[in-house]
Amino acid sequence: MKTSFKSLRSGVNLIIASFILIVAGGAFFVLKNLSIPDIYRQLSLLIPVVIIWIVAVTAIYRIINSQFLNPLKKIHEVMEKVSKGDLSTKTDLTRDDELGSIAESVNVLIRNQSGLADFMEKIGDGNFNIEYTVLSEKDKLGYSVTGMRDKLQKLVSEDAKRQWSSEGQARFGAILRDNTDDLKVLCDNLISDFVKYMDANQGSIFLLNEEQKDNQMLELVSVYAWNRKKFLTKTIEIGEGILGQAAIERETVYLTDVPDNFISITSGLGDANPRSVLIVPLLFNDELFGIMEIASFKTYKPFEIEFAEKIAEIVASTFSRIKTNRQTEKLLRDSQKLTEELRTQEEEMRQNLEEMNATQEEMQQREVERIGIFAAINNTIATVEFTMEGRIITANEMFLTMMNYTLDEIENKTDRLFADKSNEPIEIYNKFWSELNEGQVQRGDFKRITKDGRDVWLSASYTPARDKNGKPYKVIALAQDISEKKKAELELQRQAQELRVQGEELRKYTSELEDIKTNLSEKLNEASKGLIKKIQDIEIEKEKNIAVLEGCVDGVITFNHEGTIEYFNHSAEEIWGIQRENVIGKPINSILPVVVKTIDNNLTAFYSNNGSSKEIQVRTEISFPDINGNNIDLLATLTRARIESSFTFTIFAQKISVDFF
Repeated sequence: MKTSFKSLRSGVNLIIASFILIVAGGAFFVLKNLSIPDIYRQLSLLIPVVIIWIVAVTAIYRIINSQFLNPLKKIHEVMEKVSKGDLSTKTDLTRDDELGSIAESVNVLIRNQSGLADFMEKIGDGNFNIEYTVLSEKDKLGYSVTGMRDKLQKLVSEDAKRQWSSEGQARFGAILRDNTDDLKVLCDNLISDFVKYMDANQGSIFLLNEEQKDNQMLELVSVYAWNRKKFLTKTIEIGEGILGQAAIERETVYLTDVPDNFISITSGLGDANPRSVLIVPLLFNDELFGIMEIASFKTYKPFEIEFAEKIAEIVASTFSRIKTNRQTEKLLRDSQKLTEELRTQEEEMRQNLEEMNATQEEMQQREVERIGIFAAINNTIATVEFTMEGRIITANEMFLTMMNYTLDEIENKTDRLFADKSNEPIEIYNKFWSELNEGQVQRGDFKRITKDGRDVWLSASYTPARDKNGKPYKVIALAQDISEKKKAELELQRQAQELRVQGEELRKYTSELEDIKTNLSEKLNEASKGLIKKIQDIEIEKEKNIAVLEGCVDGVITFNHEGTIEYFNHSAEEIWGIQRENVIGKPINSILPVVVKTIDNNLTAFYSNNGSSKEIQVRTEISFPDINGNNIDLLATLTRARIESSFTFTIFAQKISVDFF
C-alpha cells in the first residue's frame, strides 16, 4: 500500500515535469527561429508570461496535493492500520465526492470489523445468545460467523449434556459401590440423590417382592420429598395402575398431563399436582427388579429421560449383582454344610463298611465251616436236594454211586423213581410230600431200588429249607446206606439214633446258616440301597452346585492347598479370556499373583504385587496384567474349606468396570 501511494505521487510529479518540459521545449522552438535582437525585444514580454505560468503550475500542484494526494494519503494510512488489525483509527474526511464516499466506506468497514471482533469475543466468553445482523444477503462473513455461533452453541450444549450425564453416572456409581451391604440404605441414599440431581420434588423406589412366586408385588422401600425421607408402607400388584402397567410392559412412562389425584406434591405452601411424572423400570438383562418414580414441577428433556433410564439400568445391574452375591453366599454356605454332612455320612459309611467287612469276614468264616461240614457230609452221607414238588435238583456223588445213576439221569425226576412202588402206594408218597410242603421234617428208613434193581435201605431225613420269609422253598435229604446193618437191629437203632442226632444238628445248623444268610443279605441290601441313594444325592447336589456356579456372574476358581487349579467357571473364562481346559491342573499363580502360605499353622492365600503381599479376604481389590498385557481389576473374596486333612480354596472374582455408554 505504501509503495503504491508513492508511485501515485511520482506519477503526478512526472505529469507536471512533462508539462514544464513541453512548454520549455515550445519556447525554445520559438526562440531558436528568432534573432538575438528579436529575442531581447520579446524577453520583456516573456518574463511576465513565465511568471504567470510558474504561479499557475504551482497552484495546480498544490490543488492536486490538497484535493487528491493528501486525502488519499490519510485513507491509505487508515487502510494500512486496518490491514494490520488496528481498528482504533477512522478517517476524518467529510466530502461529498468520490473520495468522501471512499472514506465513509472505510469507516463502515472499520465499524463492521469492530462489531465482528466484539461478537467473536463474546462468543469466546461463552455468550451464545448474542445477536449479529448480517449486512446483506451477500455478507458471507456475517453468515459464516453466525453459523459458527450456532454450531458452537449446539456443541457446547451437547457437551454440557454429556458432562451432566457423565457426572451423574459417576456420582450414582459411587453411591452404588459404597452401599451394597444394606439394600434399604442403598435405596434411601439413591432416591434422595436422584431427586436432587434431577431437580425433582419427590421420588420413590418400589422393589419386586419375589417371596410369593404366584403373587408378585411391588413393595415401596424408599420415599423422598422436599429434602426429607418419608416413612411410608405401600404395595402395588403387577399390572395395577400406571406403575404396575409399567412393570408389565417394562418401558419408561413419562406423563406431562398428570391426572388429578394421581400424585400430590405437598410443601409448606400447600398441595399441587406436578407438571410431570417419570416412571422408569429397573431392568437388567430383561429381568425386572423394581420401579423408580419421580415427580416434578418441571418438564424433562429427552436427554434427561435417557439419563434416568441409564441410571435405572445401572441400579438394576447392581441389584442383580447383590442378588447373585447373596445367592452365591447362600449356595456357598449350603455347600459347606453339605460338605460337612457328606463328611459325616462318609464317616458313617466307613463305619458301616467296616461293620459289613467284619460281618462278611464272619460270614466267610462260617461259609468255610459250612463248606467243611458239607464236605464231611458229602464224604459220609448221601445228600439230595428236591424242589417243593419233589423233583430232584441235585445229588452228591455218594448218592449217585449208591443208586448207580448219573445226575443227568435223575435230574428233574421225582423221588418215586427209587421207590418200591408195590409196597409204597401213591397216597403215602403224596402225604409224605404234602407234610414236607407244610414244613414238616420227614425221617425214617426207606427202601429204595437202584438202577440195576438192587434193594437199598436208606436211613434218611427230608428237611425243608426256608427262605427269609419262613416259607419252604426246597427239601434237603440226607441219607445213609444201612443195608449192611439191617441184619443187626441194635446196631441199626444205634446208627439210626446217631443219624437222627446228626440230622437234628445239621437241621439246626442249616437253619442258623439260612438265618445268618438272610439277615446278612437284608443288611447288605439296605446298606447298598442307602449308599447308592446317598451317592446319587451327592451327585445331584454336585451337579446343582456346578450349574449354579456356571451361571454365576462372578468368576469362580477353586484350587487345592498345593495351588493346583481344580475348577474354573464360565464367568472366569470371560474375565481371563482363557478356556478352562487350558488352566485346569495348572498352578494358580499362572493366571493370578496368588501364593498359599502357612501362618500360625493355618493355610491361607496371599495376593502378591511388586514385592508386597496381602491376605485375600472378603472383597479384596486385586490388580494384575492378563496374558495379553491388559490390566485387570478385580474384587476377590476367598473362602477356605477343610475336608479331613486337605484344604480347598475358592476365589469369587468380580471385575471392577462400569460401562456408562
